[in-house]
Amino acid sequence: MQTFRDLLRTDSRLNPFNPKFDITYLRATWTESVPKILEGNLEDIQALHETCNVLPMFNHIYTLVSQKIDEIITLTALTREALISLLLAQHNASYLWVIGQFRASFQGRTDFDFTETFGHRTTSRDPGVGDINTGGGLATLVDTLQIALNFVKDKSAFNLNASNPTDIAAIHYTDQLVKEANLLFGFKSTYEAVIWNGGYVRKRGENDFLATFPDRAKLILEEIGRFRLQMDSLAMNVKLQQILAKQGETNLGFDPAVRKHVCIKSIQLTEGAVTYELQDGVDAKELDDTFSFFAALETFYPYLNNVSLPTFAPLKMSDIILMFQLTTSLFSKVADNTDYAEKVTDLKTMFSHPYKIAKDVLGRYLLERSTYNQATIDTFLTMITKLQEEYYNFWNKPLAELGEDLLVSLLPITAANHFHFLDRWLEQGGFNLEKRGRMLESHVKSTLRELLTTKNFEHHIPETQRFRIAGEKEEIDLIINLKSVIIIAEVKCIKYPMEIRDYYNNYERLKRGAAQVARKADFFSRNSDGFKSITGPVGGKKLIRLVVTNYPIFAGCLIDDIPVIDFHWLEGYCKHNYQIEYSASGLKGQLTSQIEQAKILYGSEDEFNANFETQMRSPIIIEQLKSSVSIKETRMTFSDFPIRLYYENASFD
Repeated sequence: MQTFRDLLRTDSRLNPFNPKFDITYLRATWTESVPKILEGNLEDIQALHETCNVLPMFNHIYTLVSQKIDEIITLTALTREALISLLLAQHNASYLWVIGQFRASFQGRTDFDFTETFGHRTTSRDPGVGDINTGGGLATLVDTLQIALNFVKDKSAFNLNASNPTDIAAIHYTDQLVKEANLLFGFKSTYEAVIWNGGYVRKRGENDFLATFPDRAKLILEEIGRFRLQMDSLAMNVKLQQILAKQGETNLGFDPAVRKHVCIKSIQLTEGAVTYELQDGVDAKELDDTFSFFAALETFYPYLNNVSLPTFAPLKMSDIILMFQLTTSLFSKVADNTDYAEKVTDLKTMFSHPYKIAKDVLGRYLLERSTYNQATIDTFLTMITKLQEEYYNFWNKPLAELGEDLLVSLLPITAANHFHFLDRWLEQGGFNLEKRGRMLESHVKSTLRELLTTKNFEHHIPETQRFRIAGEKEEIDLIINLKSVIIIAEVKCIKYPMEIRDYYNNYERLKRGAAQVARKADFFSRNSDGFKSITGPVGGKKLIRLVVTNYPIFAGCLIDDIPVIDFHWLEGYCKHNYQIEYSASGLKGQLTSQIEQAKILYGSEDEFNANFETQMRSPIIIEQLKSSVSIKETRMTFSDFPIRLYYENASFD
C-alpha cells in the first residue's frame, strides 16, 4: 500500500516542480491520507504536514523562475546554437576558475579525482553564502548548466530577426540565465532530497526554511562511505603501481600495446575549438590517470576487469577505460594550459575558453593514439556523446553533439567520477545489477575460501545457493560455517549513487536484502539438522545475519537489526588481524588521512569468531571516523534572494 510520501514521489500532480502540480489535489490527497498517517509518529506527521504547506511556495518559485528563464532566453537575442555554445564557454570558464582555487591550495597540483574535491572548501563568489564544499560547488556548476541547456533545447521558437545583441547584453543575460537555473536547481534538488530520503522542510522564521533529515546517523555513515570509497580506490592504485614497478606488468587484463608510443605535444584553441599536435614518447601522468581508473575497477569489480561486454563484444571494460583516458588526457591538457578570464565583457574573450571539438578531430586523435579501428572508436564515442535530440546530462555523456562539433563540459571528463562511469558502462555493456550481483556472489565465495584456507581457519562455504530440505526450498546467497559461528548473508550489488534518487533506490535494494536474509536465516534455523550434510556441524553455533554489498556507502547501517557491510571490509577482516587507524582532518582546505596506529582485531581463530559480529555491526574502520564528521547547514539560495533555504548535510570537519 502506498504511503503519502510514496504519492509525493510518484504523482506528478503533487510535484511542485511539475506543470501538472495541483494544490487542490494536494489538499484532497492529504485529507484522504490522514487516517493512515495518524497511525505514525505525531512529530513526523506534523513535519510532513509542514512540508506540504511549503509545496505551493516551491511551485510558485518554479513557475516564476521558469517564466523568467524563458524571457531571458529571448532577451539574449541569440540563436539556439549560439546560446548553447555561449553557455558551454561560460561554464568551462567558471570551472577553470574554481579549479584554479583548488590547485592554489596545493601549490599548483594538477592531478585529482573528482571525489577528492568533496573534501575541500572554496570561497563562494557570493559573500552571503561563504565557504562551500568544492566538490558540491563543481557538481552544481554542471547541474545548473544542464537545467539551462535543457530549457534552451525545449524553447519552441527563437527570435531570429532580432538585431545583433551587444556583447555586454548577451553575456549579462546569459549570466542571469545561469543564476536563475542555479536558483531552480537549489530548490528542486532540496525538494527531491527531502521527498526521496525521508526528510522534511521546516519553517524557522520569516522567509527562513531548513531541509532537515531525522536519520542523521545515516547521513554520517553515507559521508564516511564516500570517503572510504575514495581511500579504498587510492590504496588499490598504490598497490597496482607497486606491482608494476616490481614485476613490470599487472593482472588487469589490458594490452598496453593498444596505446601507441605517441603523446600530446601541444594543444591549440581557435575560438574555443580544440586541436592538437602529437609527438613520439610516453606521458607519465597519462599512465597514472589510467591506473587511477583501473584501481576503481579492480577495487569494486575485480571479477569484471577482463570480461568482454556482451553488448559490445569483443570490447572489454579495459578497452573503454583506455579510450576514455586518452580522451580525458586531451581535455586535461586543455584545462591545464588555458587561462581563465576573471571578468569577461566581450564574446570574443568568452569564446576563447575551450568548449568544443570537431567530431572528425576527436575521431582522428583516438585513431592516431591507439590501435583501435574506426568502428571501435565510433562505438566508444556513442557511449559518451549526447545526440542532439536527447536531453543534456553531462554526468552520463560528457560530450554533446551540435552539428559537426562535440560540445564538452570539462569537469565530467577531466576529473571523471570513475565509479559512476564504471556502473554506467557496465549497464550499457550488458551487465545489469542482477548479473553483477551473481558475479559478486561467486567472487565473495572464492575469495573467502582462499583467505580462510590460507589462515588455516575452520570453514565451509557451500558452492550452491539453492537448498531443498524437508520439503521446503530456499535460495541463500552465502553461508559461511566457521568454528563457532555461522554467517547467513544476502549479497546485493548496488550502483554508485550519482543522483539523489540513487540513494533511495540503493537503500531500498538493501532493505529487500535484509528482509530476504531474515527469512532465509529462519529457514536455516528451522532446518539446521538438514544442513549438516551440506555445511558440516551447526549445533550450538551462533547465527549471524548480514547484507553484503559492493560499495561502502551504506556500510555500518542496521536495517531491521541486520548489519549492512561492504565486501571490501569483510575481505579485509578475513585477510588481516589488524586495522590501521587513521585520523581524518582538514589541511589547507583538503580532507586528509594520517596513520595513527594499528589496532589488533583478533589474535587467534577463536577471537576471529568471537569478534566477527562486532566488526560487522560496528566496523572499527567506520567508528574511528565518526568523530570527524558532523552535520552542517548549507545555504541553497543566493544572498540577494528574499527566501533563505538551508540544507542539512554531513561533512568532515
